Amino acid sequence: MYHYIYDAHFSYRARLDDLRLVYEILEDLPSRLKLKALAPPFILPYYSGAEPEDCGISAFIFLEMGHITLHTFSFREGYYLDLCSEKRFDPDLAKSEISRVFPAAELRTDFVKRVKDVSIRQDRKIDKKKDFGPHLLINLSGLENRSFEDLFCLFDRMPFQVGMTPIMRPYGIISGTRKRPIWSIMTMIAESHISLHMDRSSGDAYFDLFSCSFFPVDPVTKKLFVLLGGKVESVQLISRGHDYQTKRSTAVKACRQSREWLRWINKDMD
Repeated sequence: MYHYIYDAHFSYRARLDDLRLVYEILEDLPSRLKLKALAPPFILPYYSGAEPEDCGISAFIFLEMGHITLHTFSFREGYYLDLCSEKRFDPDLAKSEISRVFPAAELRTDFVKRVKDVSIRQDRKIDKKKDFGPHLLINLSGLENRSFEDLFCLFDRMPFQVGMTPIMRPYGIISGTRKRPIWSIMTMIAESHISLHMDRSSGDAYFDLFSCSFFPVDPVTKKLFVLLGGKVESVQLISRGHDYQTKRSTAVKACRQSREWLRWINKDMD
């Protein structure tokens, strides 16, 4: 599995709030990278959060045994994009296309190596006081006996069971071939997203939980082991938005900027 993450800071609020731009990049990017998209992009505006800084657009598109997810946070002037695929693609071309649509003063790219190792790996040093949030990746096997209905019900309840906030019902799709059917399922949460891609013939699966706020990793991970079932092949924990807390923008800053012209008028009148 090729899994690249793109974390951006200091982007343009107007672009991050543009539904058409979000739709366009998710629709165009698979073909430019020669990847197979399985359905149109799913776009979910989120502007009813308790905190203005959490508002923005969450979106995804399913690829064959993979996905592209995009979460924009306009007041924070940042966005977080995941591109994971069983098929190899050009990550530099992906970064170039992403930057063209959503330019940012800082766009960090990382490759997540999905390896078989039953211990919890922290592939990057995590600083809970400075970073954006955790991304938990679990590789599983032995899920070939689970039904699609079972997975839907699981994802319908899972956000509540691990302390997250769902903002949509699960969205699932079946692809692949008769000999190798592939099941993919996704749900968006206020914190970001939860996803699973499974090779139905072998029972091998890739699970992701990305959150914009840090959660108690050990109890949540143990709960997920029980909910998902099967055999855990690897667990990886990475931190998104390196040093985000020192780079973040806020709604207060945005309001202050919009009134900046008043300061100059008052200054001229003194």
